[in-house]
Amino acid sequence: MTDTATPAPFKLLFVCVENSNRSQMSQAFAKILGGDKVESYSAGSKPSGIVNPKVREGGREGRKGGSTWRQERRKDKVES
Repeated sequence: MTDTATPAPFKLLFVCVENSNRSQMSQAFAKILGGDKVESYSAGSKPSGIVNPKVREGGREGRKGGSTWRQERRKDKVES
């Protein structure tokens, strides 16, 4: 008998300083390309508190709504 359990998603954490541009874009690409197989997060060592408007605009043009992008504090994932 074979095991047909669905494997857990691959977890990715993208980190940059302000978590407002590069890490946000990386997280979005991981969601777009990885689908249900990837669980992605973004974080910053010194979060700016805002997501770059150009990142949001690009997200609206893509397949995943950039309007829902926001910064989250992820101390459980990254320690300074």
